[in-house]
Amino acid sequence: MAKKRLRESQHDCKDCVHSYDWHNIGANGQPIFCRCKYYADGRYCKFLTGRGCNEHFIPR
Repeated sequence: MAKKRLRESQHDCKDCVHSYDWHNIGANGQPIFCRCKYYADGRYCKFLTGRGCNEHFIPR
């Protein structure tokens, strides 16, 4: 039986001040990707519901 992996962070990227440029609208009409200045210097996208970082997280 498969075990559910625990997330390292309790926060999502959508709840952080540093996430910006929300784009690519999903099937439910909500954006699914964002950018973060701390993730690869803002060059690559992250999932909004992906695990956020603990060291740079500031709530919105």
